Amino acid sequence: MSLRFVKYLSALSAGWLYSSCCSIVIPPVTLTGNKTAMEKQIIGEKAELEKDVWMIASARTTSRNDLAELSEEQQESIVKENNLTNKALVLMDVFLPKLQILKADLVVGENKEGFISDLTLENSIIIASEIKRKYNPELEEDPEEGEPYRMLKETVIKINEARDLMVRGYIENQRRNKPDIKINEQEIREMFRKKFHDSALRGEYVQSAAGVWAKK
Repeated sequence: MSLRFVKYLSALSAGWLYSSCCSIVIPPVTLTGNKTAMEKQIIGEKAELEKDVWMIASARTTSRNDLAELSEEQQESIVKENNLTNKALVLMDVFLPKLQILKADLVVGENKEGFISDLTLENSIIIASEIKRKYNPELEEDPEEGEPYRMLKETVIKINEARDLMVRGYIENQRRNKPDIKINEQEIREMFRKKFHDSALRGEYVQSAAGVWAKK
């Protein structure tokens, strides 16, 4: 799926935005064609995550004239925010479909910190024997049989990196647009954690605040 489509999905979900610095007109869209359940889940999760990214991407619509009127510090802040947001979008474009596959196999889950955890490392979770064989870390170096484990390992790292970039970008946005308010980073991270937990599908693993893993 292209980055352009990622950004378009983000725009479609902009109704959740509550901190935009300008008005955005979103054209209507009609989805056609039959999609598999997996495709619908991937698109649904991408839209759910990307609407959070859209919260921190509002500065992209700032015109050059508007930008020229800002202070040097504000301009630097916008550049920083956009860099963080763009990096997050690129990573999600590549790794969200892979994340959905891993969630379907129940080898990753939403942890209590707002990130993804590798459930093959959790002793409290029983993983089916065939899935264990599929994601066997001992096969990591095998060109073919090691691909699932390599995907698992890389996807967890990259999705968590993208989520951290999202949060950092949003914090930058809030600090710039609300200079008189002390921004609580922990509260913002908790807001994102809740969104990620809420977007988990039924049957996927979510970790409670007490550290207990359970299927949603």
